[in-house]
Amino acid sequence: MSAPDPDLVVVASPWARRTWVAAYALLLLALVWVLLSWAGVLVVVGSTVVPVWAAGPVLLFAWAVVRIGLSVFRVPGPSPESWWRWLLPTVTACAWVLVPLTAAASGFGGTSYVVVEPAGSGGCRAVVAESSFFLTGWGTVHVAGGWGPFAPQVGSYRTDNGLQPVSAGSYGVSWDDRFGGLLNVGGTLPDGDPDGGSGLVVFDC
Repeated sequence: MSAPDPDLVVVASPWARRTWVAAYALLLLALVWVLLSWAGVLVVVGSTVVPVWAAGPVLLFAWAVVRIGLSVFRVPGPSPESWWRWLLPTVTACAWVLVPLTAAASGFGGTSYVVVEPAGSGGCRAVVAESSFFLTGWGTVHVAGGWGPFAPQVGSYRTDNGLQPVSAGSYGVSWDDRFGGLLNVGGTLPDGDPDGGSGLVVFDC
């Protein structure tokens, strides 16, 4: 009988294999959160935004706990000949570099999130992320309700003096069955300003 292919025999038992897969699934999920953040996509669960600066560190901590447990109980890992043995350190290094940097950048501007009410028909709603630094402020508008928990960016604006108008309640939202939603953000820089953007954002799910 020929010896089994080492690339197919990752761990000694199904239980051990599932445990290792679960551990590194946490890292991959953290990296996915980073990629979504870079792409301007928020994760919205119900009426709560789950930002990368909150989810990323939690996932890394959970991975560390599981990984320590694997070492303490000496759960066998991938065989030395398996290509997984070379992939896992790469995934680990990427996660521990990219997740903290992205989380720090996301939280650096004191980002606040507002799920705008009222919602439109079918649960479509606008979600706003606002940040500020010194005398400048900026916001991104996302639309939730059409892509499950994912809310892609549909617009942006800038403000003066570090204002966060939506967080302060300075906005209005209206809905039309034909054209979707219109978010009017107060206190934004004018459209003609090179650093402006628009305080009027039309969106639809």
